[in-house]
Amino acid sequence: MTYPHLYQTIRLVSYTILTGGLLAYLVLYGRLHNWPVIGRGELRIISNKTVSRDMSVSDDAQICHIPHLDPFSPDVNKFIHVRKSYSCQKWNLITYQRDFKLIVNKTVISQHYRNFSKCSYQPYIKQVDSHNGIKLLREKFMNFTEFIKVTDEFCVAVCFDKNDKILTKEHHAFVIRNQTLVRVRNKARSVTQGETSAKKRPMDVAMIGLESTSAMNFIRHMNYTRNFLRKELAAVELEMYNKIAINTFPNVIPMMLGIPLQEMNDTQGFNDHYPFIWKDFKKAGYVTLMGQDGTSGAAFHYLRKGFRQAPVDYYMRPYIRELERTNNIGLCSGNRLVLQCIFDKLADFITTYHDVPKFTFTFISNPSHDNPNGLGVVDLPLMRTLSDLNTRGLLNNTLLLVFGDHGSRYGPIRRTSQGILEENLPVFYVSLPRWFREEHSDLYENLRGNRDKLTSNVDVYATLHDILELGKGHVTPRVTGKYGTSFLRNIRRGRTCASLQIPTNFCMCQSSNHSYPNTSKIAHDLSQRVVKEINTMLLNVSHLCVNLTLGTIRHVWRLRSQLKNETNDFSTKIYFVVQFTVLPSNADFEATVRYFKGEFSLIGDILRTNKYGGQSDCVLRHKNAIVLERYCYCRK
Repeated sequence: MTYPHLYQTIRLVSYTILTGGLLAYLVLYGRLHNWPVIGRGELRIISNKTVSRDMSVSDDAQICHIPHLDPFSPDVNKFIHVRKSYSCQKWNLITYQRDFKLIVNKTVISQHYRNFSKCSYQPYIKQVDSHNGIKLLREKFMNFTEFIKVTDEFCVAVCFDKNDKILTKEHHAFVIRNQTLVRVRNKARSVTQGETSAKKRPMDVAMIGLESTSAMNFIRHMNYTRNFLRKELAAVELEMYNKIAINTFPNVIPMMLGIPLQEMNDTQGFNDHYPFIWKDFKKAGYVTLMGQDGTSGAAFHYLRKGFRQAPVDYYMRPYIRELERTNNIGLCSGNRLVLQCIFDKLADFITTYHDVPKFTFTFISNPSHDNPNGLGVVDLPLMRTLSDLNTRGLLNNTLLLVFGDHGSRYGPIRRTSQGILEENLPVFYVSLPRWFREEHSDLYENLRGNRDKLTSNVDVYATLHDILELGKGHVTPRVTGKYGTSFLRNIRRGRTCASLQIPTNFCMCQSSNHSYPNTSKIAHDLSQRVVKEINTMLLNVSHLCVNLTLGTIRHVWRLRSQLKNETNDFSTKIYFVVQFTVLPSNADFEATVRYFKGEFSLIGDILRTNKYGGQSDCVLRHKNAIVLERYCYCRK
């Protein structure tokens, strides 16, 4: 009668031993792997230790999967306001251009300027050793009353009344074929190494960049251009194109140099000595153009000196700079959108040098830099420009790249969980001419096959070099980037952010897994310690900038990896994203924090996610202004 009780006792003891052993194993494993105990004790962020690039994820057999995004998801749809037009104020301007003439508008004179006397043709060029200055060519000044034949690229027409009082100032730009330049580039092309001339077919390159334009925002606001790219130009969208850095300059640099900014040895001075890709195109016999609006914040000029000499053959900066200084209201200069002026000159350049290989880089900033809803203003001007060029057969030999530098960095969409992903996933379309798609069908299929593979800025550089080599008759590329792979080659599916130099805080092979309440201890402690880090960075300018305090905590997420066959990296390292505001600046910040071996470390920069124009002017002359301007709130 006692045996059943004995068996029950043995089973109970066995269960207790087994359960205790399992718990002991889990505790020991947790200690060995430094699992954080959320909600207990104090969190620590290593003082003054910021891990700028965390590249520790293994490359072994991993596949990046970026979460599917809906451009009109409920989280963001309420913030979307589509606008397709922008009206410029009507100015009664006296001169207009036709072909290579400046003409006086007699109708405007008879209606508004009856005391008109004359206009003065005043050409100018870029001033050497100055990124903003122009040099007036005074020896070429000429007066005219009806029209004048133009011999210079850029000029201002200054019109006077009979008392020599200025009536209007109007800037004009012309693309005048430089036959000497054509002969020089033709000669350079004839001596390039390669196969027989019959196999050489250099392809034009047109890069059109759009400021703060994510793939999702392109869908929302650029529907006419998007439809034209896909239906008329058979463009391929790179759906997993991941930015490499925070803002425009460090995202353009890998495209042009093939390396991240950290390897550039950036002095924030003049940029002439760097081996930018357009120099390789020049050597290969190409004529080159560069045009950007928003000149104060242009890609190569924001808090930098730009270029001593014009970096390309047709450098639009002097003209655009003067447009922004004259009759300027909003996005307009006089009766014209500045962005339309850039597209017009791009089209003129492609037309004028239709029989010469061309490399062009244009970048539109002003409509979308501060407001993602401003992007729609670019849609029709860009679509019409591309459509006109295509109709005239001027894109029949062109590699066209339409891309964003990054997504929107400010505003209500950016503060959503989808907004974080969008900022890091800029738009990127690649269009190849029909003849190339047919003659190199294998390369075109590679491009199509790469649309859902992880790609980034360094791949753009490799692609541009590939185009150069193909134009020389080299079907197998001889030159590639240090890190990237040409979009035209088969990109391996197992590549990682680490292999592409994408920092962890920008890598989209991960997504939010768990959200913590804003009132939780971990949310408060993480936010408070990040604020402390900001104030530490401001110590050396504390006489200029006020001490910041924590305001409102918006969100705290824990991240999980989106890598198939992932390694133990995310089981031993835990990543958090925290969003909060500070006082008195009401600045919105976001930081990525990594937990590893019992310590919390900042990963990458602390990001500012709302506009800060004017708040930090007192540090703009500081040697570290590019960093300090995001955090400083000036005392005066």
